[in-house]
Amino acid sequence: MDTYFNTDDVEGELDQKIELLRDFLENSDFPKLRSSDQRFSGGQESNVVIKRNKRGRIVLEVL
Repeated sequence: MDTYFNTDDVEGELDQKIELLRDFLENSDFPKLRSSDQRFSGGQESNVVIKRNKRGRIVLEVL
């Protein structure tokens, strides 16, 4: 939140990231997601990037 209020986000990049996160949190099926891959259930440490594909759908990229 500090970044949001202390940054001059002229291009709206931070707003887009917040909207993406909100969309992901509100619309994801977390039980299904956790059961689909041990990296999503905490069984294996990993980094995940939340982004949108060309059609605007949310996709997860495991790094």
